[in-house]
This record gives sequence, structure tokens and C-alpha cells, in this order.
Amino acid sequence: MPKLSELSLLRHMTSLLSSLSLFHRLFHRLFHRLFQHLAQSTSASMLTLGLAIASPALFSPAALAAAKAPAFTLPAHAKQTQHSLPLADGKKLNYELVAPSSWTPAKAAPVLLLLPPGGQNAAMVSAALHFVAGAATRHGWVVICPQAPTGESFNGPGNQYLLSLLAALRSGLKIEGNRLHLLGISNGGRSALTLAINAPTELASVYVFPGAFGTPMPDEAALKNLRGLPVRMFVGEQDDASWHKASEASVAALQKAGVDARLEVRKGEGHILNLGDETIMQTLEGFRSLAPTK
Repeated sequence: MPKLSELSLLRHMTSLLSSLSLFHRLFHRLFHRLFQHLAQSTSASMLTLGLAIASPALFSPAALAAAKAPAFTLPAHAKQTQHSLPLADGKKLNYELVAPSSWTPAKAAPVLLLLPPGGQNAAMVSAALHFVAGAATRHGWVVICPQAPTGESFNGPGNQYLLSLLAALRSGLKIEGNRLHLLGISNGGRSALTLAINAPTELASVYVFPGAFGTPMPDEAALKNLRGLPVRMFVGEQDDASWHKASEASVAALQKAGVDARLEVRKGEGHILNLGDETIMQTLEGFRSLAPTK
């Protein structure tokens, strides 16, 4: 038979647990409403995108849905079409094509292959387009943004699917210089560097924010194949230390191999970087005159 003090303690514990349960429900509702509100603004959408990419397990599906990254809004000067590429293993690679309204596949244009962050699903494709597609099409570029097949990632064995996409784009589009420019965000940045190793002669430039090679680092012979390609890497000052370490190691290895690689640490910024679409495009426009042709 428990003593009176023990019974009193049990009652207090029961009351506390009940309060905690109530607090959890209230906390969940508060964050659900907060992220619904925050997702209305661009700056807050950067925050929610960062959470969706870095820590999706912290939120329930409902809360995460409310915290969606900003959806891409097609500007008046552009057009957008959806495509599906059958793959050798029976899967399909879906991708978005965003181009100036006056563009046709027979018209030569610079092409940007944009690799999305996070789970590289449809929501992340839309988020990636939000970063740069509007400005890119204003400058006359065509933007291709693929969605990883279900259960796959372009940062891994699924990177091979991008080789099939490159082949399809070569046969279906008139690509300026016969090489694509490559841009990747976070997991897309890692994917972009992997693709650069797998298909260096298909590319005109590589731009990642952030992005880094995984382990083990590609050997120097593979890295030397990237000579002639400008590689630009960015990481936020407040990003996780692992991203800093991987980015620094990657740019050091590239430079040692004779590649034109540069890393910029963005002061005051975290994982999701706000580089500005016109700033990105100024750099990409500069790459057009440097790009090798084949």
C-alpha cells in the first residue's frame, strides 16, 4: 500500500503528464498556424524551406504541409510544360521545363539544369524554380528541373537517371554550345557535383549553394576532368559545421586538380542562402563566354 506522500506524488505526476499532453497539443496547433502564416512571405518561406530540407522529422505531415516552401509562380514572360521520360528500369523521370514565351525547341538557347534540394520531390522542384527560373527566363534561358523517381535521390545511384535526361535533352533541344549549365541547391548541390564527375563533357559550368562531394572524395584523375568548367560554391556562415568542412575539402581538392573552383562563405546566412536571382544570373551569364563547346 503506497504511503500518503507517494500517493500525493503520483497525483502530481499524473497532473503534470496531463498538462504536458495539453501543452503538446497547444504547441502543435500554434506551430501549425504559425507556419501557415509564415509561408505567405518570401523570407519566412526560406525558413520553412530550411526546416523541410534539414529537419522534416521534427514536424507532423500536417505541420510540414503548412510549412511548404514557396511555390513557383510562372511570370508573364515565360511558359512552363511538364514532361515524363521513361527510364530503362521501368521508372519515369518527371521534369519541368520553363522557358521564355517566344522560345521553341528549335531555337538555340542557354539551358540550365536545376537540381532541387531535400527529397527532390514535386514540392522541392517548385521551390527550386522559385529561386531562379523567373530571372533565368528573363535573360532568355531555358530551365529544366527534374523530380527524382519515388524512393530515389539524384545524390546516389539515382544520379545515373540524369545521364538519361541529358541524352534526351541533347536530342530534343538546341542547346547553346552543346553544353548545359548546372545549378544545385543543398542535396541538389551534392547531386550536381556528382553529375559533374559522371558527365563533365556535357556541362558548361557548375553552381551550388550549398553543395559538396560526399565521401570518399573523387580521385584526382576524375577531378581533373572538370578542368575548363567554372565551379562556384557557396555556404552560409551559420550553416552546420559539416557543410563547411565538406565544402572546404571539396574546393581544396578541385583547386589542387587545377579546376577553376571558388568557395564563398555568406556572412549571416544559414543553410538556405538568399543569393538573389539576378545575382545568380549575372554569374551564369558570365559563364556563357567561358564555356567550352563540343
